[in-house]
Amino acid sequence: MRLLENINPELKDADYYAVVYRNDMEFNKYVPIRVSQIIQYLHKRYGHIEKIVQAIDRYNDDKIINLMEKHIPLPEESDTYISYLLGLKEAFAERCGDKECYQIKEWIGIMKAHFADEKMQAELQKYQETMKAAIKEIHNKLQNMNIDDCFVEYPVRYRTDFITNGYALEKLHYLKDAFMSMPDEETYKLIEQGGEPFINDRINSMLSIISRAQDADLSEEELMDVAREIDYRFKVTNSEWARVLLKIIEPYFENTVEFDYSLDDWYLYLQIKIAFWRMSKKI
Repeated sequence: MRLLENINPELKDADYYAVVYRNDMEFNKYVPIRVSQIIQYLHKRYGHIEKIVQAIDRYNDDKIINLMEKHIPLPEESDTYISYLLGLKEAFAERCGDKECYQIKEWIGIMKAHFADEKMQAELQKYQETMKAAIKEIHNKLQNMNIDDCFVEYPVRYRTDFITNGYALEKLHYLKDAFMSMPDEETYKLIEQGGEPFINDRINSMLSIISRAQDADLSEEELMDVAREIDYRFKVTNSEWARVLLKIIEPYFENTVEFDYSLDDWYLYLQIKIAFWRMSKKI
């Protein structure tokens, strides 16, 4: 299909002609079609799409209003803070989908956690109170359906840019991988029990090698070379590798937290989170 090149300028736009050129073995034929007819056809053919979109928008608006009017129980309306978080998890699932609920699993784990070390336990309690204040803000956003920016993986935000070793930062997640893959109830029970101590004779040898290299004032690049030698020699597991890399970047934390490498993976991961939080308040 093509528009005629020489159209009578006296015709209005709606009266412009298009032509269909047909070519076969017997004849050529021009079939005049008005542009206004094409536009009319398109309106009839696709106009219903706009109505569908409008109907969807009305449905979404009504759904949002209904959810805003549906009260999410507050902590003081719940038996315990844990039961409050479980109710908040249901609200997340209803309003945002199950994919966002993994965050609350970690929040519950942190609230159930406890350290035997009194100093570390005091830091944890401060962290928990800070987290509760942040969760309250997320709760309000969820209640008012301002959900675009409430998907914060860590309610307690902290900086990590004071550490230049990006590879080591990335691999610290090995310490929480098992936690995230375990069934919720099994995870919470393990955390309440204090986790499983990381009993591993090899890790002491690995950390000692890194300590001696640090005492020799090796550069971070050279320390990473030492770590690769450790990996080659010991064929390290993910849990061991995260600890080796944490040992390398430990000086960045300026002794804000005394890391206990014999702790359960997840408890060591929690120590790291608290260390990041404390460092962020200093810089």
